[in-house]
This record gives sequence, C-alpha cells and structure tokens, in this order.
Amino acid sequence: MMTRAEKMTGKSKHTLAFYTLLYICFFLMSSVIVNKNDDFVFMKGIEQFGSFTGWASFFVNNWGGRIIPQGILVLLLQLPGFVFTAVDAAMWVILLIYACRICDFGKRFDHRIETVLLAIGIFTLIPAAVLTGAVFWKCANIMYLWGTAGILVAIYPLVCQARNSSYTRKDLILAWIACIYTASFEQGAAFMSGALILLFLFNSFVKKHFDKHMMILTAAGIILTAFFYKLPGNALRSQIEVYGQMPKYDMYSAPDKLLWGLWYAVENTEQFMPLVFLALSGIVAYCAFRYRKEDKIFRLIGIVLFVYFGLCWIVRTGSVISGNAHPLGFIYTMITVDNVTFGLNLREALCETIHIAMYALLGASLLYLRPGKTNILPFITFFGGLATMTAIGFSPTIYASGARPQFLGDFFLLCTVFVSVCDAAEGSDFNYTVVTKNVNGEDVQYNEVTDHPGQEYNVHGR
Repeated sequence: MMTRAEKMTGKSKHTLAFYTLLYICFFLMSSVIVNKNDDFVFMKGIEQFGSFTGWASFFVNNWGGRIIPQGILVLLLQLPGFVFTAVDAAMWVILLIYACRICDFGKRFDHRIETVLLAIGIFTLIPAAVLTGAVFWKCANIMYLWGTAGILVAIYPLVCQARNSSYTRKDLILAWIACIYTASFEQGAAFMSGALILLFLFNSFVKKHFDKHMMILTAAGIILTAFFYKLPGNALRSQIEVYGQMPKYDMYSAPDKLLWGLWYAVENTEQFMPLVFLALSGIVAYCAFRYRKEDKIFRLIGIVLFVYFGLCWIVRTGSVISGNAHPLGFIYTMITVDNVTFGLNLREALCETIHIAMYALLGASLLYLRPGKTNILPFITFFGGLATMTAIGFSPTIYASGARPQFLGDFFLLCTVFVSVCDAAEGSDFNYTVVTKNVNGEDVQYNEVTDHPGQEYNVHGR
C-alpha cells in the first residue's frame, strides 16, 4: 500500500507533467505569431530614438500610458523570436492557473479538467476576430493576454482573504508585480482597480477582516492606474484618433457615449456568446429551485431570467444561422448613437431599458445563489467584464481598437460561468463562519462552520 507521501509525490509528478505538456502546446501555438503592423514600429524604437530611454520619453509624451507592456515589447523584439514565444506561453499557463485557482477555490473539481475546459472555452466561445486581434498580434498580446493574467495575479491575495484562506508572501510579491504591470494597461487597470476596491471593502466590512497590506495594495493599484492614465501621451493620442478616425466624436454627449458603449458590449457578446447568458440564467434558476425552495421571489426571478435569456439565445443563434434578422429581434436590439441623433424610438427605448434591467438582475442574482451566503466574485467578473467593453464608448479609439477590447469582457464572462458552477455545486468558501484564536502568541482564524472541517488560515498570511 502506498503511503500518503508517495501518493502526494505521484500527484505532483502528474501535475508537473500536465503543465509541462500545456506549456509545450502554448509554445507551439505562440510560435505561429509573427511580427506585423505596429510590431515593426516598436522593433525599431531604440534605433529610431537612439536609446530605450529616448523611445520611452517620446512614448509617454506623445502616444500613451502603456509604457510598461510596450516597453517590454520593445526589448523583447530586440531578441530572437523564440524568447517572446517562451514568455508568451508562460503567460498563457499563468492565466489558466490563476483563473482556475480563483474560480474554483475549493478545488471541487479536478484542476486539470478545469484548465482544459477553460482553454476550450476561450478558443471556441470567444470570437475568432477577437482572438486574432488580441492574442495573435504581439503588440496587442502583451497587453490583453499578459494584462488579463496580471489582473488575476493582482487580486488573488484579496480573493484568498474573502474566502477565509491564506495568502503567502510569494502571492503578495507577485500581486505587487502584476499590479504595477497591469496599471499601465488602462482597460485592464480599470478592471483591476474596481476589483481591488470591491474585494477590499467586502473583506473589511462584510467579513470584518481589515488587512493593512491589502489596503496598501488597493491604494497602490488606484494611484498607479491614475498615474499612467494621466500621462500626457494619452490625451494627445485621443486627439490624434479624433482627428484621424472620428472627427465628430466630440459632438456626442455622455449619454450618447454610454449608449454607444452598451451597444458595443451587449450586441457583440450576445451575437457571439449568447450561450454564456443562457448558462448563467440557468444556474440562477437551478439554485432557486435547488437551494431556495421556500423563497418564491427568487424562484420567480430564476424563471424569468431563464426564459428571457433562453429566448435571447434562440433569437441571436437563429439570426446567425439564417443570416437574417429574427422576427423577435427587436426585443434585444440595442439603441445606436445614430438612432438617438434622429430621435428616440419609444419601443426601442422600452426594450433596451428592460434589457439592461435583466442584465442587472442577472448579475445581482449571482451574489446570492445560496441562501444566507454572499459570493462577490461572480458579481465582480460579470459586471467588470461588461464594464470593460462598455467603457470603449468613451474612447475615440473604438474603431481603431475593433474587436480587441472584447477579450477581457468575454474572458471574464467565461470565468463568471465557471465560478457560478462551482458555487452552485457545493456552495461558496466565502461563507464560513470565522472565529479567532490565539495560538502560541499569534492570532489564527478558524472556520467554525464549514464544508471542510479543520481548514484554517493565518490572518497575517503566513
């Protein structure tokens, strides 16, 4: 009979073999990425400006705040191509590892199966146009893929706290590195800052667990995001885009831009990923009848959401398959800016109001899938993913960016499905009752009521 140590060693070998194979697969995939478009501009950056600092000075003053990711790209493009390929493959592995850690914190399912399923979801559900522009182009890959991985690494210690588990010093160091990197990519920085704020507030006021290290990390994320956003190159780049791409951009009001952003977010996700919203509404309905049998209101909400997004799936899928507008398509059609210019249609306004209300209800329902328990993570990934796409309405680069900004939104919507499935399966680790005891002169918190008796963690993260 094998001892426990022998079993653990065997599992470690299998895990190492699995992630080695995964890395090789992503290395082969990343090796097909070739230099194109702006990649050649960054490749010649040092040659053109005489030094890396010369290029950096020009970039922050004339082009934007993405100085860290684009600066790394400038340096990588001076090296043999396989160096970028090797680092990029590692970023894919990091993205999947941290996504699975965060989505299924309790490890209710085999992490290798979860990793494979998430990878399949990324490459089958996220539209090819989004993947091509975001991760198969070096200039964008280093922001959208690496930045998304950075978000997950940066928020991981706060997720650990929210789920009454420990974060290590290594987790904290990696979170700081990821925070600095991601803050220099404005779309990812906005998501990261919002997630840090919500998780910190949740931990401090709902979980009654204040941590000065997390407060400093959250504050740093906000300050760094603001710093990189305020670099002079961002304002100049916006004006260049307005003159070159959208001369009429400044005529739009804030409500116009909001409508534009909502159209961009909802139309694109529903057209290509309606199954995600059907799945989420199905999870809400399942939990309503599985765990809230006495809660008639929540059961009604579950039914309404499932029927509404089920019909949405039929309409959107039918339109894509047939190539023609569905007769019921008007229910889910979002208002465009040009429609507002020539007057607001009352039926369209009513339908859009209901549509947005259904999204708000769906996201809010994910907070309370199980009675008496609050899971803030799907709330963050759901609304955060949609918000990153909606924000593009406030940027004149909406046409220049094309489908790329959808990557963050689509990815985090997939994560919402994963974390909601895990929550529905057994309940969330967010909801243990915690008591503090003094052990050998050190405060240690224990789960008093838990699905996993005996689990403990140190409040200081050691």
